Amino acid sequence: MDTSDRDNERSPQEWLDVIERLGAIVPGGVEWSSLSEGLAYVMAGEAAQALVRDLQAEATNYFPDFFEELEGLLARADPAERELLVVGFVEGLQNVSLNNEVPLSRWDPWLRDLTREGWDVISGFWSGKLKKGSLDIYLQTGHR
Repeated sequence: MDTSDRDNERSPQEWLDVIERLGAIVPGGVEWSSLSEGLAYVMAGEAAQALVRDLQAEATNYFPDFFEELEGLLARADPAERELLVVGFVEGLQNVSLNNEVPLSRWDPWLRDLTREGWDVISGFWSGKLKKGSLDIYLQTGHR
């Protein structure tokens, strides 16, 4: 079965479980809005907002565990899950950081290998150094 067939068979709850695993690591959890109910990409953005808020407040004690979980999810991700984690969460983390004048380099201490690769792919795409086809290949294979 190719991934497009698997994606069509995936329940909405399976998508939400991926993001909820990350949100559960945030102390007090992530406050999911009523707008995010059933929408994994919106939830990914809300998780990113929670992390930026905590970075600004210097409340980063849970970041090692959070990014370890993210790294594990990326290691086991199929293409659709990788897209959710990288385009949904990692890109969201970059956007929320920039919108809140948080330098992207502040995340460097917590970015592990696979997370760093996804981070760099998104940064490269938006800077024009990486073409969309290369982004698509990365999302499909997990490699540049």
